[in-house]
Amino acid sequence: MTSNERNPVVIAGGGIGGLAAALACARQRVPVQLLERATQLSEAGAGIQIGPNVTRILQAWGLGAALAQVAAFPNQLQARDAQTGQVLGTLRLGQRAQALYGAPYAAIHRADLQGLLQRAVQDAGVALHLGQTVQGWQGSEAALQVNTLQGLSL
Repeated sequence: MTSNERNPVVIAGGGIGGLAAALACARQRVPVQLLERATQLSEAGAGIQIGPNVTRILQAWGLGAALAQVAAFPNQLQARDAQTGQVLGTLRLGQRAQALYGAPYAAIHRADLQGLLQRAVQDAGVALHLGQTVQGWQGSEAALQVNTLQGLSL
């Protein structure tokens, strides 16, 4: 079956998970229809930490350089007592994480990661439908019909 013969995958939600799923599908030449109820993808949330398993995937998707532009790669993490500030434990990262896990540990703002994934999804040709709230769906063994409040039907 060629990519032109495949039925599209419909993903509801254009957050980090939805964008990553859409990109993974697109990289396998599976057509994707990505539905997001917001009229634009915008900044939401705060900083997040991503382990080497995630950075390794982003690098494999060709996003390593883009990630390096917006993320920080700490040399260590420290757990401290909230009242005294005393260091309770330290986890070495930096080159150690790279050597052990094949990729670095990173800290990044959620909006920066979402923006990086959104650009990659658009570059991969994913059909991104903003302002579309899934109203319902009907499925059978042969097909899936997804309808939105705004009248889109896939």
